[in-house]
Amino acid sequence: MPLAPRDAALLAWLALEGPTPRVRMAAMLWPDSEPETARNALRQRLFQLKKQLGVELVSGSATLALAAGVTHDLDDSDSVLGDADHGFGAELLAWLAQQRGRCTDRTRAALVELAEMAEHSRDYADALSHAHELLALEPTSEAAHRRVIRLHYLHGDRATALLAFDRCERVLKDEVGAAPSAETLALLATISAAQSPALPAVAQAVPASVLLPPRLIGRDNELAALHQGWQAAQVVALIGEAGLGKTRLLQAFVEPQAGVVRAAGRPGDAGVPFATLARLLRAVMARGAASAGPEGQLPIGTRTEIARVLPELDGPATRHTGEGQRLVMQRAVRSLLATQADLVGLVVDDLHFADEASLEMLRSLIDENSDPEHAAARPLRWVLAYRPAEAGSPVQALHDALVEQARLAPIALAPLGVEALAALVDSLALPGVDGKALAPGLLRRTGGNPLFVLETLK
Repeated sequence: MPLAPRDAALLAWLALEGPTPRVRMAAMLWPDSEPETARNALRQRLFQLKKQLGVELVSGSATLALAAGVTHDLDDSDSVLGDADHGFGAELLAWLAQQRGRCTDRTRAALVELAEMAEHSRDYADALSHAHELLALEPTSEAAHRRVIRLHYLHGDRATALLAFDRCERVLKDEVGAAPSAETLALLATISAAQSPALPAVAQAVPASVLLPPRLIGRDNELAALHQGWQAAQVVALIGEAGLGKTRLLQAFVEPQAGVVRAAGRPGDAGVPFATLARLLRAVMARGAASAGPEGQLPIGTRTEIARVLPELDGPATRHTGEGQRLVMQRAVRSLLATQADLVGLVVDDLHFADEASLEMLRSLIDENSDPEHAAARPLRWVLAYRPAEAGSPVQALHDALVEQARLAPIALAPLGVEALAALVDSLALPGVDGKALAPGLLRRTGGNPLFVLETLK
């Protein structure tokens, strides 16, 4: 039930500050009234509040407090009494400003934590959503702008990162009367170096170039083999241990390609049936939503079956079981992919995290490319990336089946050599760091693993 402003202020104060003398409470709520008049007004408000709600929320005579059993959620709220001052006195207004500042700090800290967790797991889309919330909370914060810029760059969207820098520069100039800091300019230099390596970088604590090197180094042969297998319509398998750069190589391959959808397995997928497949299908549908909206094109039967994997489609439950269910689901997924007229291929990264049900479905879809029954259909090209699989694992079973069919084009990633490490270090444009001098030591310490190299440089 909505409360009058002074009633809400009274309850909020008692909830957060505890028992308070009645005389002080009256003076804060009616600062322009005589003491006796303020006390009478408070007495009337307490009487009306109890009458309005049917229960006693405030107890006490000389000292007021929340009645026994009354609880509140202000410790976790985003604000206290909204943003209006309601004509309160100076003491109450100062208190409100302090409480609202605490709420903002709490919200900021939570958003920073969520953004950093998502960035650490390389879920840059989720990290960006939290970063934009932070920016909305503090639109003149250079740190909030810089986080958005960096995440767009790490997400592989250089153009949007540059636009975000332009917005940051404009806000700082118009609203703050300041220029971007050296740290923000260093980030700009790194983003620009992704296209023009000649641009210098300015020092910063952890440059974005170390988080995501602006150029792909030492993988020319692997990239060429990736294109060759793709053109030959083979299933290209990018295989390498953690940190060798599978994701970075896929990014360089996918960026110039039209009609390619990319998704990835994540830790925890193995325990959730169709978790990896659902992520891939959402990426397919998100790509089509900008043009024709594939949801609306799906036949009702297809939509119903896809809803088993994508609950947001809100389809009715189906009763297929066993092999029949698998075949119906397979046809539904094929129908969904067919709605994308210009879809050329699918790239699935971190396949070692995928659940068994998704792997089985991917194998069925890949097999269709060589199935005479679907020979007339438009075949999709596939790239799979995973760590070397253990014998007996579902990923190894998929690998072995494709090898047996002579349809797999495996590309094994090896550690970088000393020359490639020197070029990698130099591409980061770190002040005072010489790649040629540093490379031999890095090779000894990291074994040529690019991720370990970047962590060492941090």
